Amino acid sequence: MKKTLYILISFTFLQCGDPGWRTHGTVSQRTVYLPEALYGHQATTLPDGNILVTGGLDRQDDAQRWAYLWQVHRRQAENIGGYFGQDSLEVPRVFHQQTMMTILGGYGDVLISGGDTESGITATCEVYDYSRDRIYRTGHLRTDRKNHTLTEINDPTSPAMHGQILATGGRTDSGFFSTEITNKAEVYHPRGGSWAELSSRLNIGREKHTSTMMANGMVLIVGGNTNNGVTNTAEVFDPASQRFMMIPSTLSIPRQLHTATYIDNGTPFNPSDDAVLIVGGRGTGSDGYDSADLYDVKTTRFIPVSGRLNHGVFYHTATRLQDTSLGDVVISGGFKDEPGFFGGTYGTNPTDDVMVFHYTYDPILGPSGVFAKTTDLIRVRAMHTSNTIRIRTLLFLGGVDGSEDARNTGEEFFY
Repeated sequence: MKKTLYILISFTFLQCGDPGWRTHGTVSQRTVYLPEALYGHQATTLPDGNILVTGGLDRQDDAQRWAYLWQVHRRQAENIGGYFGQDSLEVPRVFHQQTMMTILGGYGDVLISGGDTESGITATCEVYDYSRDRIYRTGHLRTDRKNHTLTEINDPTSPAMHGQILATGGRTDSGFFSTEITNKAEVYHPRGGSWAELSSRLNIGREKHTSTMMANGMVLIVGGNTNNGVTNTAEVFDPASQRFMMIPSTLSIPRQLHTATYIDNGTPFNPSDDAVLIVGGRGTGSDGYDSADLYDVKTTRFIPVSGRLNHGVFYHTATRLQDTSLGDVVISGGFKDEPGFFGGTYGTNPTDDVMVFHYTYDPILGPSGVFAKTTDLIRVRAMHTSNTIRIRTLLFLGGVDGSEDARNTGEEFFY
């Protein structure tokens, strides 16, 4: 068990005018406070239930080197590094990606990769060592990238790839102060601490797309922005052949900045009744979408969801619920409107909406589901994070408020 050292913040009293704690129906919420206001950060749930928070932008829209643990039970932030002093990221990062490694290397270690820095897009990577509570450098990406994806490959039938981390797409520096969207992909070997570029590439270069590990061993890559605009296409990565293959079926509309959530229907050893829920996002120069698609794992087809969100959203979150008494997936916050002419670098008009998706599967008709409204967030948020911290409790951290400022608050959401 880790000791709490060098506490960044420990107060839990309510600020003046702050709603703090409220109950509405079966949902209760509590406000928590962060050491600094931030948005565009990354947050990963560790094996002990605490949250690793890294990078992001502050109220001056500057990328940060922040890295700390959110102590779930104490509701406070703790510096990383213990008796050796505070660890932080090697470089400030935003639009980076991180994922926990559970198969190879140290269980619970977190790989932090790429992103935008003060000096441009970076190929640098770092690892949070869970057992030692330290952050250290690791091998650089072969291609510098931001707005890419990271996915741990979980396919025991492909021992050459099982446990490695797949990085796909993103935006990269192309020289002469310009950038381009890449179709390159590479894998990180946790035990060797190095990256290897794959000979196979994405069929379409993508950024702001999603990458989802499925129970059948395939990785589903959906949508995103391309060099020819936002796309409605998708492809899968097969770890056995180490190749990317286009899916004939397409999304109902082109999407970027959407979410993709794998829904396990709970049938043991039978992933054919599972699905991937694709929610929201936006097109080229459009406001947020209020629609969703389901990817049918069995038929490899996209099926439009008949129901709609209350508002179109992008830069929102989607979280699979462990206890499905409320539903299967919670969608929270996000921008409703595209970036404005006079402000809103990433979007405008964030929402406080919280929607729940209820999934059903029919052996003949396939997957379907409906959205239902539940208790709103205490505050509007976009570009925030959402994590499960215990059974029937979610934690929303940071984000952008209605004035386009970073938030220094979070919310615990008990359902």
